[in-house]
Amino acid sequence: MKTKQVIVLLYVSVIFLVSILLFLSIHWLLGIGAWLFVMGISLSSFVIFVPEITGWVTHNKFSGKVIGYKPGCHIKYPWEKITDSVSLKMRSGSFSETYNSKDGIDMLVKFSYGYEPSEDNLQTFIQTDESIIETEIMILISGILSNIISSYSADYNQTNRNKINEYLVKIFKITKAQNRQIQRGGKPGVKNKNIKSAFGINMKMFHVESMKYSEPYKRAKAAESANSRKINNIYEILEIDPSASNKDVKKAYRRMANKYHPDKVSYLGEDFQKIAHQKLQEINEAYEKIKKERNLN
Repeated sequence: MKTKQVIVLLYVSVIFLVSILLFLSIHWLLGIGAWLFVMGISLSSFVIFVPEITGWVTHNKFSGKVIGYKPGCHIKYPWEKITDSVSLKMRSGSFSETYNSKDGIDMLVKFSYGYEPSEDNLQTFIQTDESIIETEIMILISGILSNIISSYSADYNQTNRNKINEYLVKIFKITKAQNRQIQRGGKPGVKNKNIKSAFGINMKMFHVESMKYSEPYKRAKAAESANSRKINNIYEILEIDPSASNKDVKKAYRRMANKYHPDKVSYLGEDFQKIAHQKLQEINEAYEKIKKERNLN
């Protein structure tokens, strides 16, 4: 039996004995009345009723110890003073950070999480600053994400974001059903012993909201795509495929140059001759670029 329970039991026994003596020696009504009066006043010093979704904090005036009480009825010392209350509702947060993938490409990841004070370890939570808890959670999750993302290519990470979510849930022992439930507003009973013992909390939700290529990489990718379109365009001018052989490139150039040569369009109108002249310039420029690209003489 706990010390508090022993003290309360002794107290109630003493009051009961005194009441019996009054009952036997003076009058039975006086004995019962005295017992009810004293018990009514004193029980408020021994018993604490904590409402739902709330934790109460007491301070022991003798030992200086801070104690947390979860929802329900509890026995306390008379010299414990209620000093504060703590909400047991879920706290949530999110952060964005850049991680380097296996192929050297930076990934911008946005991540959200949720946790609740542990009713069974409320005292640890009370004695820990919540800003420290959130910082440690971010450091922990960030380290895990860094290890995962650095193990795979950027494309794999982006297309397999759900698998990364599942892996994180598995690490913290949260089932997929529970994770979906909490995102819909449910309240799964999930606990993680390490997190719980360190900070007095239960982790409730993990979710990688987005995983994107970093802005510098997207700009480089766009430039590469634009360059690729330009390369395809110069081959289109010669009406050949970029995979054409050097011999086919030369043949295509001679055919197109001959088609728009001034001598071939001299009998046509002035407007068409201008168009042919402009087209021939494009053909010459395209051929020069292809020669430079392929180191042709």
